[in-house]
Amino acid sequence: MPVATADGTIPLRISEYVFRALYDEQRSLEGKRIRLSGFVTKAKQEGAAFQLTRFVLACCAAQQQGAALPPI
Repeated sequence: MPVATADGTIPLRISEYVFRALYDEQRSLEGKRIRLSGFVTKAKQEGAAFQLTRFVLACCAAQQQGAALPPI
């Protein structure tokens, strides 16, 4: 797990956050403050304005895709 900052926040990549949300049976992030970085895009979900998004590179810049977290 990444080291927490001075204020106790754990910085994570979106891909790591998604992986833990899906597969972390120990729920190691439960009750912890995390920091995700990205940019906002218009949410596709009705009633939500924005969602956090990052570009994910599979091989090269020509194959990049957006990866977005669902709005809360």
